[in-house]
Amino acid sequence: SSSKHGNGFRLNEQLYQMIVRRYSDENGNMDFDNYISCLVRLDAMFRSFKSLDKDGDGQIRVNIQEWLQLTMYS
Repeated sequence: SSSKHGNGFRLNEQLYQMIVRRYSDENGNMDFDNYISCLVRLDAMFRSFKSLDKDGDGQIRVNIQEWLQLTMYS
């Protein structure tokens, strides 16, 4: 199941918890700089995904080069 967290991004609970661990301190607090970094990263990843999801079914197929470009440069 997915839920809306923050600025309109739909994230499942597992992904939400992963983001919290990545961008928050050991107490689960996120400072403003990390919050903005997180939003920018999420926005870039959602845009990249949508550009590859040609039929809009929520699934994409990528080769290793495309995967590396998505994860390294988004």
